[in-house]
Amino acid sequence: MAGSRSMTSVPRDRGFDWTNLGVRVVSGLVLAAGALWAVWAFSWPGFLWRLPFLVLVAGGGALLSLEWGGMAAPRKAWRVGAATAVSVIAVVILSFMGFFWEAWACVALGAIASATLAARSGARIVDAAYGVLYIAPAGIVILWLRESPQGAGWTIMLFATTWAADIAAFVVGNVVKGPKLWWAAWPPRPRRLLAWRCS
Repeated sequence: MAGSRSMTSVPRDRGFDWTNLGVRVVSGLVLAAGALWAVWAFSWPGFLWRLPFLVLVAGGGALLSLEWGGMAAPRKAWRVGAATAVSVIAVVILSFMGFFWEAWACVALGAIASATLAARSGARIVDAAYGVLYIAPAGIVILWLRESPQGAGWTIMLFATTWAADIAAFVVGNVVKGPKLWWAAWPPRPRRLLAWRCS
């Protein structure tokens, strides 16, 4: 078939539009400031000061779940993503309340629920279940880390390390370029960055 593309063919990289770098930097700084404030405010007296961190973790988990739904089941992205998001948010709320064992049990139940919904939607069961198994434990761990002694410092160090790795991969990826890792579902990322990103 002349118009089909083989699984091993790689589309040409469009390159990065450097004209919007300023907008990206400013939006990144605003988001980072909000995240750091939520981490710091978590230790202030009163329940309401803890809520911004809950919203940060639950909102991030929900957005990751919707993105996962788009990758795992492109034709049923909304349904699979929503099922994953509901499970992840339930896990995050349980962890926020200090029910960590119950949160781990909810991870398993959420994976089963997402797999069941995927089966009824005609999507791949394993991909839907793995979304909960991949995203929800991160919510448990980051809330546990923030609750630990010196949790604010550890959480900020985790954020800083993650941001540094992501920024470095972004810059190197746009300078080095190269074949994409998974062109069908992922934003353009060169294969040569895989080792850089993992290190």
